[in-house]
Amino acid sequence: MKYLFIGYIYDQDAEKFLLKKNGHHLQPQNNQYAWGIINGLNECTGANVDVIGSISCGSYPKNSQMLIVKRNFFVSSYGIDYVGFINFYDIREMCRYYGFLKKIRKYIKETNDEITIIVDGMCHTFTKLIHRLKREYKDRIKIVLIVLDLVGKYAIQYPNKFQNWYYQRHAAEQMEAARLADGYILLTEAMKGPLNIGNKPYTVIEGFLPKTEDDTDLPEIKRSKNKVVLYTGSLNKKFGLIDLLEQFVTIDDDSYELWICGPQMGDIKIVEAYAKKDRRIKYLGFLPKSKILKLQR
Repeated sequence: MKYLFIGYIYDQDAEKFLLKKNGHHLQPQNNQYAWGIINGLNECTGANVDVIGSISCGSYPKNSQMLIVKRNFFVSSYGIDYVGFINFYDIREMCRYYGFLKKIRKYIKETNDEITIIVDGMCHTFTKLIHRLKREYKDRIKIVLIVLDLVGKYAIQYPNKFQNWYYQRHAAEQMEAARLADGYILLTEAMKGPLNIGNKPYTVIEGFLPKTEDDTDLPEIKRSKNKVVLYTGSLNKKFGLIDLLEQFVTIDDDSYELWICGPQMGDIKIVEAYAKKDRRIKYLGFLPKSKILKLQR
């Protein structure tokens, strides 16, 4: 049995370079999760999971300094076969789709073993690939889909009506393609219903945090004299962040502080407005994982 992982993933050694070039669109939390899956499979099965990947980043020039992302932009210590692309709005998705498709076809052609393809997530590029691969190879391959977030009405909605209509149209196609998978890795049991997976095999892994070197190598951190509430994550009111801000300002005690870390998107303007009104609220920006771990410590 051969295992092939496809997803948006990068070597940890490249993170500093990629954060500098792409900032908050890099999604290091997703990268950590992907490596947890790969390392777990390698350890539990004794297999050496092959990886075809591409990086997640914002589009040039607004959200990334990289217009051309070459497939050899970084020499992978693990052996990731990177997919290059032109990083300009919808063009990049087309480049990624055909780049992944070409490499996967080559991979299938070069082996006579059974192949299980593990697809990391329900983004539009990957669900299109599922549809195409199942049509071309039928029972020649097995596809296992990792579902950490559902799409459509189960996801965050766009306030703009046209954006929301466009998103929902794609979401319907994504859900339809997701049901073509042969098996599933789900974050929660409740995802079974919307995916309508029937009797297909699945496992629920909930959340996990892979152990990293950072967990043991962190020095002791000097504690703040104040009592600190720390928020790290997406700055979106759908996650209760505005509720947190509203309740925090009602605390009449200068010994409390609220530190917020997250990307400059979503409801960042609301966060910045609260920080201006209340000096105890500190927006620290989008930070790399190593700094987040130190703050959490």
